[in-house]
Amino acid sequence: MVRLSKSIVTAVVLAIVATIGDVPSAAAQDEGWEFVVAPYFLAPYMSGSVSVRGLDQEVDAGAGDIFDKLTFGGMLALEAHSPDWAIALDGIYMGLAQDLPNAEGKVDFDQGVVQISGFRRVAPWAEVLIGGRLNVLGGSLYRAGIVLPDTLDVGESKVWFDPFVGARLQVPRTDGLRLGVRADVGGLGIGSQIAWQIYPVIGYRFAPWFELAAAYRWLSMDYETGTTTDRFAYDVTTFGPEIGLVFHF
Repeated sequence: MVRLSKSIVTAVVLAIVATIGDVPSAAAQDEGWEFVVAPYFLAPYMSGSVSVRGLDQEVDAGAGDIFDKLTFGGMLALEAHSPDWAIALDGIYMGLAQDLPNAEGKVDFDQGVVQISGFRRVAPWAEVLIGGRLNVLGGSLYRAGIVLPDTLDVGESKVWFDPFVGARLQVPRTDGLRLGVRADVGGLGIGSQIAWQIYPVIGYRFAPWFELAAAYRWLSMDYETGTTTDRFAYDVTTFGPEIGLVFHF
């Protein structure tokens, strides 16, 4: 699977190199840079498996389960683009907490994802992209020793980086309507064994400075490190609908 993914990424990189010098002229397009700020809301579902210190646990959580345990969350996308180039930053953070039964203790879990992407336009409707995604996971368990005499306070955190390549396709805007999709693939053992994302979006620009957008995101990571009792694995797909406010400057 990893060898196949490496072949796919190599082909995409070669395509980028082959097309980067053959970009359509931007003479008919507006010159200069536009800046975008887009706070958004994601209703996440999570499916897969996690292993911490050799203990395996299936993950199957809906948006209601996650929001019931959410203590803090934030999501923001930023982009600067010209007719030929673009750079984008996208960040997601979720802090979750749950009390153990009978007031025995508490479990905390934090997840953060920050990705940076660079784009090069190769056609009026297509851009190739290259970038990286920083993943941060942290969890802790505190057991107060009410039922059992001992007190347990343990934590685990992991940070890894996934490079990726991909493309963004967009139907030319008509009467304020925007339709597009982004897809990328990476990891390849540098961080995750394999990581991929698919992100279709629809938006409507009510004014030159304001747009309302809806999307659906699939983000999957298969990361593993360590062996036996030190083994940590995160093979989870996070997916769900998004809605965002997009401000253009």
